[in-house]
Amino acid sequence: MIKIVLASHGRMAMGVYDTLQMFCADLKHVTYICGYVDDTPIESQIEQYFAKIPKEDEVLVFTDLLGGSVN
Repeated sequence: MIKIVLASHGRMAMGVYDTLQMFCADLKHVTYICGYVDDTPIESQIEQYFAKIPKEDEVLVFTDLLGGSVN
């Protein structure tokens, strides 16, 4: 299965996810990671997400800034 991750600085990824909800009925395969909004390091958030993904699944990751710290 293909999964999609939206990752950003701040809450931009959550905003994109909310916008997608207006156009797509089923977003079970989409998740978002908002970096630097609390004391949780972005690396920990990413590691926790990928620890739950089966090895046979593919993941597309969309980020807000090419070469930025979220990447």
